[in-house]
Amino acid sequence: MTLYKMVIRSHFKSSFIYAAVFFLAGSFVFGVDIGFASVDGVYNDEYAESADPTLAIEIQDCSNCNLRFTITIELSSGIGTASPSNNTTTDLMDDFNNIYWGQDLTSSDNGANYFTTQNLIEIENNATQYVTLDVLDDIRYELNDDGYETVNIEISSSTVGVNILDGQDAFQIRIVDNDDVPKIGFYDYGQTDGVYTYSQEEYQSDYDLRIYALDPDDLYSTVSSIGTDVTVYWKISDFGTTDTDDHGSSAGGWDGSSGYFTLTEYGVNAQGRNLHWYDLYSIDDETDELDESFTITLSLDPDYIGEAGDPDPDGVIPSSVQSMEITIEDDDDAPYVYFNTENTEINEAACDNDNTSDEVSITVKLQRASGIDNVTVGYSITGAPFEDGNNGAEEVSIQAGNINFGDAGTNTTTLTFSVDDDNYYEGNTDEEIVITLTSPNNTQVNDTGEGSYTQITHTVIIGDNDSAPILAFSNGSDASGTEAGNASPIL
Repeated sequence: MTLYKMVIRSHFKSSFIYAAVFFLAGSFVFGVDIGFASVDGVYNDEYAESADPTLAIEIQDCSNCNLRFTITIELSSGIGTASPSNNTTTDLMDDFNNIYWGQDLTSSDNGANYFTTQNLIEIENNATQYVTLDVLDDIRYELNDDGYETVNIEISSSTVGVNILDGQDAFQIRIVDNDDVPKIGFYDYGQTDGVYTYSQEEYQSDYDLRIYALDPDDLYSTVSSIGTDVTVYWKISDFGTTDTDDHGSSAGGWDGSSGYFTLTEYGVNAQGRNLHWYDLYSIDDETDELDESFTITLSLDPDYIGEAGDPDPDGVIPSSVQSMEITIEDDDDAPYVYFNTENTEINEAACDNDNTSDEVSITVKLQRASGIDNVTVGYSITGAPFEDGNNGAEEVSIQAGNINFGDAGTNTTTLTFSVDDDNYYEGNTDEEIVITLTSPNNTQVNDTGEGSYTQITHTVIIGDNDSAPILAFSNGSDASGTEAGNASPIL
């Protein structure tokens, strides 16, 4: 009598069946029972990921017989949580390779079919048979709520007279992960100074902030696998010198200050294994402002998005890699400063003579509001009232100085001064005061005469309201000049 062995692989939709079939040509057996041997009375057991579990198959009522039965790894959808090595996901998610007859994995593998080629086996005296699962000792942290991943092994038979022992047709191998929980946090761009900061210019559309799975023993090094997906929550924990108008995000749950993302090693959310690029961008405005900084903090606690919540309830995010201070480098030019009009006209008749009221008010403008407090521009004074021998310097209260725009966001201010209604006749020509902008601080003066915002001078025209003096003589002199005593001219 000749004994044959045949290895079969079947594909049914998403199911993969790895099988070894034994049969005897032209010979049948009756009343033989087979089934998996239990472990402490149950048909499942936990095995360390570093081990290759071997399962015993009991044979009863077979003193010297030949059987046909099939051993299958059942991978139908939803059955078993471990992944075979020919799955369509990343190789980092491979959990096992194949099943082998025997205990030492010495049976040869026939390549792409993932089956062993077994020598002929003759079963004598109910000899126990063995099947071994080749488990891959990977580097992925994979503990789920159960604490293990499962592989379901089944026995089936089509030989007449061979029975599967009740309740012994399946055995569940539970692979217990042996990898450390990776730490999660910001990556310090290859630096090891422990200072987590990042700067970029305002016009750049995205922050290149990288959140990695980090080596628990070296937080400056990344690991090649995150294992199970992790939802990371983040929020701007300190707006610093910024506000919600300075940055935005398209991340899930974004509410102006917080959001969340999934850190995964495979799938559409992975921009690289175990890596997430922070989905935050600066608003490229046109406001000249100082560089602005704010702080982002990570958490695994969804309540951290609100006011409550422990930033790191599970110790997965070390405090040293939990926050990143971001600086937005402003790229806008300082605004031009200019006068709103070319000149102002005023008559002394509209003025008092106490040099206290501000009769002249000149509007000074910025091209656009500045984001910096107390931007200034200087101004100089020239014109007839300030020439030698003229009393104009006493007639007006303005002196050379600076114009301050005050708080950030202001784009208009005024320059005011008083003009006295004096009693001096100052000729038929109006007096002019020329004010010229100069010495800008966090502003610009366009003194080229070309383009926009070139009105950097303003002329104040003061009209005189005094009559010309009358010449007369004292001591009785007449108009003919005839002497009538000692006479002197008076005005």
